[in-house]
Amino acid sequence: MKIVLAIILALSIAVLLRALSYFIKIGTRDKSWHHYTLQLLPWVTVLIWVLYVFWIVQYFLQGTTVYPVVITSLSLLIIILFSWYVARDFFAGVVLRSDHALETGMKIKTDYLSGTISHLGYISIEIIDQEGERKQINYHVIIKHNVVKITDNGRGKSQTVKVRIPQYFGAQNIEQMLTRKLLEFPWVIAVGEIKIKMHTSEDFYDTEITFYSIKEEMFVKTEEIIRSYVKESFSIA
Repeated sequence: MKIVLAIILALSIAVLLRALSYFIKIGTRDKSWHHYTLQLLPWVTVLIWVLYVFWIVQYFLQGTTVYPVVITSLSLLIIILFSWYVARDFFAGVVLRSDHALETGMKIKTDYLSGTISHLGYISIEIIDQEGERKQINYHVIIKHNVVKITDNGRGKSQTVKVRIPQYFGAQNIEQMLTRKLLEFPWVIAVGEIKIKMHTSEDFYDTEITFYSIKEEMFVKTEEIIRSYVKESFSIA
């Protein structure tokens, strides 16, 4: 009977996590914190399964002589695995960023992919390739390959877009989101060329976004995309 209950509970957790993940992704798709939600979901899933494993051990072995040994061994194993996973990527990231002076907006090329760095995390790097697809790569993976920094030829043509964004989103968060969006455009010159200025006006930031594009014919389309993105992500009517 205990085994049947454990199996039913495991299947229920699997179904609920799958449903929760689906509805959260759908519900936050147009929200400014959608990206952070996707980053948090895997960790929540792992935590729930770890708690389930501890419950299983307690459910079947509590009161027996081996229970303290199993619980202690399991706890140590999880701590060691987690520490190894985090430390491996953390130190690989330190070495990689130090050797190549990596920064957001820089274009790089490795043996198996190339694109623009959109985010430098503690244990992984996010790259947007030429098709606009985001790729999250752990540092210990990318450090095994030869990394080459790509320099844009010429400054291109300057373009400035002005928008108004509510202050409660936070200046730093606004700047990061706008920069990340611009980095999705393959025709935008990324390295050191994106400038965002914000001036306070009542409850809004009058935001001025300046960047350089290698395709002048994309000016109108780029401005339309930016304004649409600001309207949807920052809930502007």
